[in-house]
Amino acid sequence: MDRTTRTERTEKATKAAAVVLAAIESATPPAIDAVLAEVWARSNEAFRDGFQKTDSARALEKKGPRTRRYYNETAEVATPEFFAAEHAAAVAKLRAEGEAFYAEGRAIRAEGDPFEAEFVRRGGWLRYFLVVSSPGGHVHRERNCSTCNPRTLYSWIVELSDCDEIEMVKVHGVRACTTCFPDAPTSPFYVAAAPDPTRCEGQPDRNSPEYDPRRPWQRCSECGKGARVTKRGRLPRHRRSTGSE
Repeated sequence: MDRTTRTERTEKATKAAAVVLAAIESATPPAIDAVLAEVWARSNEAFRDGFQKTDSARALEKKGPRTRRYYNETAEVATPEFFAAEHAAAVAKLRAEGEAFYAEGRAIRAEGDPFEAEFVRRGGWLRYFLVVSSPGGHVHRERNCSTCNPRTLYSWIVELSDCDEIEMVKVHGVRACTTCFPDAPTSPFYVAAAPDPTRCEGQPDRNSPEYDPRRPWQRCSECGKGARVTKRGRLPRHRRSTGSE
């Protein structure tokens, strides 16, 4: 992506983020994560360029300086010292360009700090991340899965923000990381089971004035049944309330 296109994309993203930030306390989790997803997409481009520059510098350093002079260079100029200095300058230039891209990526990520702060203020919600730095990437719960590395780049699955893990597995099947989701299917022939009408997958309404993230017991916003939440503040799949409970 050229610089002009990046500038246009940045301006568009900045305007969209300002709209959400103006009413962030009432914004939905998908709306907040949509801003963060764009922030990470733009920063991924900068980090990817930085990786390329760093890898090129490492390869050039390993290759060493050239040993033959060009046709327009005299023997007096093309000395081993000249080749070594030229090589060192080229390596340093690539490393500096890589560091510049890394700094740009970190600056872009910092734009998402207010939205991450709102995520923390609300006690968090479930998020899902798709690895995009390698083909056939898996869906992860967090960006620090043990199966990934510091160079792993992620794309946010915004449409599933604050969505139950069962629903995520239904959508992505075998692409769900079995380290993050031990119950995820591993067979390529996996077919999601038909929904059970007697079971509810609803969650507490975090925007309700009655909601208190410190309480271990919460009420489902869909069927009204109360149950103990998990460590992540989620209601487990439960039997749908009939109204008499």
